[in-house]
Amino acid sequence: MAAHTDISKAQEIANEVRRVNKQLKEAQQLAATYNNRERLFGMPVTNYDRLSRLVKDFDPFRNLWLTVSDWMKWHESWMNDPLTSIDAENLEKNVNDAYKTMHKSVKIFGDIPGVQQVAAEVKGMIDAFKPYIPLIQGLRNPGMRNRHWEQLSSDLGFPVRPKASLTFSKCLEMKLQDHIDVITKVAEVAGKEYSIEQALDKMEGEWAPVNFEILPYKDTGTYIVKSSEDTSQLLDDHIVMTQSMSFSPYKKPFEERISSWESKLRTTQDVLDEWLVCQRSWLYLEPIFSSEDINRQLPVESKRYQTMERIWRKIMKTAKETPQVISLCPDARLLDNLRECNKLLEQVQKGLSEYLETKRNAFPRFYFLSDDELLEILSQTKDPTAVQPHLRKCFENIAKLKFEDDLKITTMYSGEGEVVGFRESLYPTGNVEDWMLEIERVMRESLRLIIKDALAAYKVTPRTEWVVNWPGQIVIAGCQTYWTSEVSEVLAEKNLSTIWPKLLEQLDGLRHLVTGGSLDRTGRQVVSALIVIEVHARDVVAKMIEEKVENVNDFEWISQLRYYWLEDDNLYTRAVNAQFVYGYEYLGNTGRLVITPLTDRCYLTLTGALHLKFGGAPAGPAGTGKTETTKDLAKAMAIQCVVFNCSDQLDFMAMGKFFKGLASAGAWACFDEFNRIDIEVLSVVAQQIATIQKAQQQRVDRFIFEGVELTLKASCAVFITMNPGYAGRTELPDNLKALFRPVAMMVPDYALIAEISLFSFGFSDAKVLAKKITTTFKLSSEQLSSQDHYDFGMRAVKSVISAAGNLKRQNPIMNEELIVLRAIRDVNVPKFLMDDLKLFNGIVSDLFPNIKEEPIDYGALEESLRKTCTKLGLKDVDGFVQKCIQLYETTVVRHGLMIVGPTGSGKTKCYEVLQKASTTLKGVMSPAGSEFEHVHTYILNPKSITMGQLYGEFDLMTHEWTDGILSTLIRVGTTAPNDDKRWYLFDGPVDAVWIENMNTVLDDNKKLCLSSGEIIKLSEAMTMMFEVADLAVASPATVSRCGMVYLEPSILGLSPFVEMWLKRLPDAIYPHKDKLQALFDGFLEDAITFLRTNVKEFVPSMDSNLAFSLERLLECFFAPFVPKEGDKPISEERLERIEELIEPWFIFGLIWTVGATCDNDGRKKFSEWLRERMTKENCKMMFPADGLVYDYQLDDAGISKTSGDNEEEEGEGHRKQIRWVNWMHGLVEYVVPPDTSYSDIIVPTLDTVRSSYIIQLLLTNKKQVLCVGPTGTGKTLAIADKLGRGMPKEYIPDFIVFSAKTSANQTQDLIDGKLDKRRKGVFGPPLGKYFIFFIDDLNMPALEVYGAQPPIELIRQWMDFKGWYDRKAIGDFRHLVDVNFICAMGPPGGGRNPVTSRLLRHFNYLAFTDLEDASKKTIFGTILQSWIGQNAGMSQYESQLVDTCISVYDTIQTQLLPTPAKSHYTFNLRDLSKVFQGMLMTNPNKLESIEMLLKLWYHESLRVFADRLVNDEDRSWFDNLLQEKMKADFDIKFEDVVTKKPVLFGDFMVPNVDNKVYTEITDFDKMGKILEEYLEDYNQINTAKMNLVLFMDAMTHICRISRIIRQPLGNALLLGMGGSGRQSLTRLASHMSEYDCFQIELAKNYGMVEWREDLKTVMLKAGLENKPTVFLFSDTQIKSESFLEDINNILNAGDVPNIYGFDEQDQIYSSMKPIVQDLGLLPTKTNLFSAYTKRVRSNLHTVITMSPIGEVFRARLRMFPALVNCCTIDWFSEWPDDALQSVAWRFLNEIIDLDSDEKVMAGLVAMCQIIHQDVIVNSTKFLAVLSRYNYVTPTSYLELLGIFSKLISLKKNELNTAKNRTQTGLDKLLTTADEVSKLQEELETMRPLLEEAVQESIITMEKISVDTKVAEETKAVVQKEEAQAAEKARETQAIADDAQRDLNEALPALDAALASLKSLNKNDVVEVRSMTRPPDGVRMVIEAVCIMKNVKPKKVAGTKPGEKN
Repeated sequence: MAAHTDISKAQEIANEVRRVNKQLKEAQQLAATYNNRERLFGMPVTNYDRLSRLVKDFDPFRNLWLTVSDWMKWHESWMNDPLTSIDAENLEKNVNDAYKTMHKSVKIFGDIPGVQQVAAEVKGMIDAFKPYIPLIQGLRNPGMRNRHWEQLSSDLGFPVRPKASLTFSKCLEMKLQDHIDVITKVAEVAGKEYSIEQALDKMEGEWAPVNFEILPYKDTGTYIVKSSEDTSQLLDDHIVMTQSMSFSPYKKPFEERISSWESKLRTTQDVLDEWLVCQRSWLYLEPIFSSEDINRQLPVESKRYQTMERIWRKIMKTAKETPQVISLCPDARLLDNLRECNKLLEQVQKGLSEYLETKRNAFPRFYFLSDDELLEILSQTKDPTAVQPHLRKCFENIAKLKFEDDLKITTMYSGEGEVVGFRESLYPTGNVEDWMLEIERVMRESLRLIIKDALAAYKVTPRTEWVVNWPGQIVIAGCQTYWTSEVSEVLAEKNLSTIWPKLLEQLDGLRHLVTGGSLDRTGRQVVSALIVIEVHARDVVAKMIEEKVENVNDFEWISQLRYYWLEDDNLYTRAVNAQFVYGYEYLGNTGRLVITPLTDRCYLTLTGALHLKFGGAPAGPAGTGKTETTKDLAKAMAIQCVVFNCSDQLDFMAMGKFFKGLASAGAWACFDEFNRIDIEVLSVVAQQIATIQKAQQQRVDRFIFEGVELTLKASCAVFITMNPGYAGRTELPDNLKALFRPVAMMVPDYALIAEISLFSFGFSDAKVLAKKITTTFKLSSEQLSSQDHYDFGMRAVKSVISAAGNLKRQNPIMNEELIVLRAIRDVNVPKFLMDDLKLFNGIVSDLFPNIKEEPIDYGALEESLRKTCTKLGLKDVDGFVQKCIQLYETTVVRHGLMIVGPTGSGKTKCYEVLQKASTTLKGVMSPAGSEFEHVHTYILNPKSITMGQLYGEFDLMTHEWTDGILSTLIRVGTTAPNDDKRWYLFDGPVDAVWIENMNTVLDDNKKLCLSSGEIIKLSEAMTMMFEVADLAVASPATVSRCGMVYLEPSILGLSPFVEMWLKRLPDAIYPHKDKLQALFDGFLEDAITFLRTNVKEFVPSMDSNLAFSLERLLECFFAPFVPKEGDKPISEERLERIEELIEPWFIFGLIWTVGATCDNDGRKKFSEWLRERMTKENCKMMFPADGLVYDYQLDDAGISKTSGDNEEEEGEGHRKQIRWVNWMHGLVEYVVPPDTSYSDIIVPTLDTVRSSYIIQLLLTNKKQVLCVGPTGTGKTLAIADKLGRGMPKEYIPDFIVFSAKTSANQTQDLIDGKLDKRRKGVFGPPLGKYFIFFIDDLNMPALEVYGAQPPIELIRQWMDFKGWYDRKAIGDFRHLVDVNFICAMGPPGGGRNPVTSRLLRHFNYLAFTDLEDASKKTIFGTILQSWIGQNAGMSQYESQLVDTCISVYDTIQTQLLPTPAKSHYTFNLRDLSKVFQGMLMTNPNKLESIEMLLKLWYHESLRVFADRLVNDEDRSWFDNLLQEKMKADFDIKFEDVVTKKPVLFGDFMVPNVDNKVYTEITDFDKMGKILEEYLEDYNQINTAKMNLVLFMDAMTHICRISRIIRQPLGNALLLGMGGSGRQSLTRLASHMSEYDCFQIELAKNYGMVEWREDLKTVMLKAGLENKPTVFLFSDTQIKSESFLEDINNILNAGDVPNIYGFDEQDQIYSSMKPIVQDLGLLPTKTNLFSAYTKRVRSNLHTVITMSPIGEVFRARLRMFPALVNCCTIDWFSEWPDDALQSVAWRFLNEIIDLDSDEKVMAGLVAMCQIIHQDVIVNSTKFLAVLSRYNYVTPTSYLELLGIFSKLISLKKNELNTAKNRTQTGLDKLLTTADEVSKLQEELETMRPLLEEAVQESIITMEKISVDTKVAEETKAVVQKEEAQAAEKARETQAIADDAQRDLNEALPALDAALASLKSLNKNDVVEVRSMTRPPDGVRMVIEAVCIMKNVKPKKVAGTKPGEKN
């Protein structure tokens, strides 16, 4: 080809070139085909490398000649074809491309002058043509229309028309190139107009593919539209664009089109808004109006709804048929329809709300139901019994009503089963609210009458009988009334003491009733409650006697709550001066609170507040009885009290509904935890409460509340209770505080409460016992350790009392002290730690000295527990069974309880065993005195889902309520038809965020309050259990509400785990059980003890987990001896030899479980310990003496090979020895294959071989593995290598990388997305496959506020329960089968968090220790030898060099430690490996001497380690370190090695060669020139020019960057200030390497979607097209931290999870197939994809530029560790002096105005440099003195120079202007002088003429004086005539005024007439016509009209003859 040099023959040569090229292409295709076939038949693949070399050599010629020939053709056609056929855009591109090619060719063919000449000639032609490009672009602007050509012609003055005859050469003849400005101006306007047109077309185009997502809705037969964010975003953007277009000055030609498009978009927007509003309402109303009843009750609304639904269905049908948004939406009819629908819906909703309001107004208690519950009642009006479930919500304690057969309602039942008959029966007729109201009235009336009868009966019946005959509430009220009257009587008689014996006698009577055993359950409850009240009554009297009260009005008496039955037959309560009517709300038979002085004080304050119409606000710590006291006061006054647990999700609407209900029902509300509501809501609530209180104070019956008139019942009141200062509480606003009377509730009198309660349970020695109980608690709280789960407050005391009550009831005759002792133990012992238990026993034995505790017989329960244990394969350890029994006891006294304890203490098993045991005992009597029931458990992890998913939440957009998992489960439980027990288990961390919403569930209210306003009352059979490791972040409010059972691992120890495991051994192994037991006894416990005391672990492990891990590992060994179906039986001799294997198996297992969690030092210690121990235990098979026990594996002589593996060997080698062999034994020495890429070299070392073996052993036996170890120890690599290559083919691996931002939902979607549905609720991989998920960086997810990690909780939920809850189908559980997890994590610290041991216990740990130096030496020695071995002279130094490298690395690791300013000083093995990788880039044969080798090593070490150092101090330290090493290890002076600094290597010094050689660069000037050429080249080729000054520092950075990106997997992190050139130098470096450089472009709406698209593009380019690409990303482009997360993933794995669509995946798989087959791997999806990601990683070079300042940078490095681990770091320091100087020189030289000499220039340069450096120095001072930062960056320097150049030109201009002005001024003065002299000459000539003129004027004057006289006479005549005229005018005016006055009177009449005329209508005229005798007025009007209209009157005969009317 070199022979062709004739440019005129270009066409023929080009054809020849094409022909050759085609042949080469075909040859290449054939080569590929042959290679494929060879692969198929397994033949060696022929190497066709020469072919590709040939193609490469031919390429430059091909490019040259094709371009020359194309250029000739193009030039010809551009000059002579019609102008209209030229495509200007294309033309410019072609010219540029041709220019680039020629530019390159001139360089390439430097050694073939003939060819070079051709290139140069064409380049010259192109240069000549270039200036015409703008002209062609102007004339061929696509926007040029006729109007523009006309404009152009008129501007130029000669016609220019785009005719066919107009060619470009003609244009040049017309000299158009001279008028280029005019042309470009017209073209620019045309272009701007064109761009508007384009934009309009583009917008229309963008809307074409946008469709609605229309989904069928349930089974309604219609559809709903899914609103898409993108559509509305697009709409907004386009509206903004269209608007900005309408402001454009160029819009004229398209004005109409723009406005019509804008209106189209606006209509679309309106339609979409209306549509979604409509759909939202329709979705809400649809289920309501599908109920017949509602339709019947709301006929109007129902009709409207149906009309609306007709329209809606029609619209949706249309939408389904034509879902394209832009053709469907801009339709005014559609908009009107939707608006009509919305209007109808609004009316319907208003109607519905009004309807619900009317129902609520009629029966105000409906306000306490949520809308849905109310609608449920209303939609079942046909069936009155359907109301039963909702009665509890409307009435305090009516659980159900008795309906007779004819539906007559006769009786009410309370929740406890008390029965009270109605005094008048009623029928549920009419609307539900009417008869509910009737029920309310009858309830009250019945109670009043019953009280009346009971009071009458009291006098005539013995008291002990009377007490049992009446309902509990009546009994208490009656006794109180009699007590009041009796005390009042004796007070009046002034002898109070007489009543005392009577009171004592009454109490005794009651106590005998309780203990006598004659009472049933109801009776006992009545008497207990009564005793509590009566004891208080007794104490009041005692106190009054003590105080000597003698007057009925003494405060001591009137401050009590007193009951009076007054003449109006009503019961009243009084307190001080307040009197309240008894509320007659039926309370059922509930217990009452013990009234302590605190309660009394609270009652006093609250009744006082009620009297003054204020609210009450009890505040105080948890467990002081705030809520309960309020409720008890309500009971005392028989008023309904609604308790609501407030949460931060309440809004003022929900509260408003509540208040309406209170006011109109006259109920009380007690808002618990009121200060959890948001402060914004509270201020509105204050208004609402104030409105009610005002109305109460005015004593009105009705009042206006939020614009609605409501009835007001005087008894209503609001109470709020608060825990001040807990987590998540706010301070109340003042306007709210003012409405409540505060009551401080501090510690109540425990002793008194205990005493009275015990007394009420029938204890005779109550006072002493109570003291003992309280003392126990007091001493416990003082003496025991303080634990988060200990609480010795009121609730704990109460549990003891109720437990004592239960026991007393079962054993009435037992010793009372013993009962109390047992109660104290039952309640407290479960929660104590072992150590505290001893102290507690001490306390108790001191308090109950002589009591011998009898063991309690749990009989059936204990037996059943032990049986269940055996069934579940557990050992019934006494301690554990004890805990199960304690858990049972706790479930009896508490309905909320926590099972607390560290991992492995048996928490889960504890409740499982109890659950199964209770279920099997169903129907048997339990120790608590009731029967055992079936138990169901519902388990969920509250932290693996969000709060909204747990409790339910409103959608912020649609305000639609979505149920939560918990609320769904509980709702199912409450409606269950049976009495089965239901345990709701929250297995996950408890923290204040989610548990606080359960407060009312856990205390005595037992209500779940949802933020929708719904309150779900829990049934008796429900128990809330929490299973937690600790309660460090729970609030006291929670801890005090729950019972606690604490389990510790020491109860179990390890032996039961071993014992039960041994029972489950496979048959083949079972005979050796005893031997195994002996080994466990001899080694396990001691090994663990040794581990705990002497060894450091990477991640702390649990003892129990280590035992389990050992068992799991042994099971892997046993697996071959478990016969599978269809296998041959195991041969006898193999079974015989198992005996020999048991011990080595065990020892091996021990090493790789107990010994596998520690670091290298620990391994050495453990190894020594184990050898000693084995000697001591007389083990048969000892380890060889050298090395550690970790270095050996077991050679089991083929015994455990599965049958069929090697049948033939069995004959001869059948007695092979079992022995320990080194892991490396029998492995061929590894040789690095010559063409392996560096990152693929895996040198088998001891570490990799053994970890790979153990991983495989565990994974193939379905065990979970966790690899722990510091970064850079090869965890990911080993696992990925194992999963990718070494596993049987049924295992499908999948990689997940966790980062700080990973969420649980993301993780769940990621895993769910990979699995298929097997059957209902079961998901898994395709059948026959087995999924292994590899989670890397397991401990990266960030901790929440309270320390939980949701993704980890999610994974744990799978570990424990093999699945998780479905987030779509709420409440469904997804079981995942055939999946397994292997995880890797670094030790906690630096962004990595400690992971809960509750997850880690499921794994077998495998520690990847920092490689031993020996291993490092093996690896790097092997690698280095493979390279240096090619140069025989150098290979002797290989071993020493490796040692030196390793020792440098070790020194750095210990000396250069990260600090906040140097947070990137973290080094790991990857860095050491990069040094070798760098050395391997050079050709070893070019190294002539050891000095050369050391120089190379010195350079690579600098690049890897020194480039990241931030200051000279660190750099020189490092330099000295290397110098010392050279001296010490090689005895060579540093000066001999490094002759000049900086040492640089690079591969760019010889441009345009294919195989670039990486060598040292010695000639820096030459390098500078070459780089300048590259830069020029870059600027020639790219439109965005870079104006760089390449000073030495910049050049070294270019060398560094190009070194990094030329390595596969080379990624760079460039740290430096803004403006230090990080991005520009990267662009230049990637241009030099001929890589594409990609950067994202941020726009206003650049979000995740665009980011992911960009990433995908880059990755596909790198992976599929195999193009090396540089992805340049700057920290200024981080719009969201998740960008970094993706980058972290790309750096780590070359992939972003779930980024590719299916079509892209297929593309990837098909492209990768041949590559994977070449590697000799199976083309499975996994292999294909990993080959792809490998290519992405080696081709995609990510260069991240960041500013290393501030916390953000440090946080990012912590959260995304790959930024440091996977990147080579280059630190851009401040610019050195030479940089500052060269930049200044360059800049100042470019200033044209600066015409100064060298000397001045030098001064300026120095000046700039000094200014910059001074500011830096002073900034440091500024920081030191004022602690304020001032950052000085290179950008500031460039700005300084820029401003200087600006100022220079500004000042120069100013001077020039001044100079010019002076010049002009002088010129003006000179010319003026000339003109003056000229004027003077002229004057001289004019003088005689002047004199003549004077003469003439005199004559004229005379003539004028004669004329004046004549004029005077004429003037007199005229004046006279003027006076006459004025007189006439006066007269005329008078007449006019007169007329005006008349007119003014007439005008209003006219206006009135006109107005009334307007109000006339047709009917009025008709009326007048029909009058036979019009009245006078009418007549007169009509006559007037006739006159005006000239209508002649008709004469008609009059009454008299001849008379005409």
